[in-house]
Amino acid sequence: MAQQGKIFGIGYAKTATSSLGKALEILGYRCIHDPYELLPGIFPEELADFPKKTDILNDNEAFAGVVGLAFRELDQACPDSRFILTVRDENKWLNSIRGHLHPKSKATRMDTEIPLQPFVRTRMFNGHLWFEDEFTDDYLQAFRNHNREVMDYFRDRNNLLVMDIEKGDSWDTLCNFLGKDIPSTPFPWKNKRDWRRTLRRKSKYWKSKIGLSGR
Repeated sequence: MAQQGKIFGIGYAKTATSSLGKALEILGYRCIHDPYELLPGIFPEELADFPKKTDILNDNEAFAGVVGLAFRELDQACPDSRFILTVRDENKWLNSIRGHLHPKSKATRMDTEIPLQPFVRTRMFNGHLWFEDEFTDDYLQAFRNHNREVMDYFRDRNNLLVMDIEKGDSWDTLCNFLGKDIPSTPFPWKNKRDWRRTLRRKSKYWKSKIGLSGR
């Protein structure tokens, strides 16, 4: 059954999709980030072994993250919806993805907690589950293709907003698109790394390398 008037954040991972989801919550929307359970209903052939949970569309008003894989299908299934493509400098994006999906990274999981994660990663990143430097061009091409395909699909329509949060797109851009008043709270940037966090991560890594873990 078609759903009316949803909001979908369809940017790739590491383009501030978490920040967008939090911003939509602040604006009063029931928002869910990375609704993996929605995917079997959109890709029934590839995900025939997974249960469909169509109530996710009924129970929420806004979505971000993995829904970017299915922007065409969601546009057809949910008439009068609005779409937000989060983007960022591709070199900064690549460095972020490299850190997040490096095989030695402990920040990512590939286990029974997220059984659909392999499907999502291989579709997003040209068949790759983890980041390997020899396949850098594959990741960049997937990122470029997604952004280009979204822009082409929504060309000459008024239901797509492109946001570069890292460059300063904030409440004014988002609220103007959604017809909402600008809230008094600062715009969220959930996964922004400052130099202190980076230093702590590097320090922990090198301590583990020389046998100083826990000291």
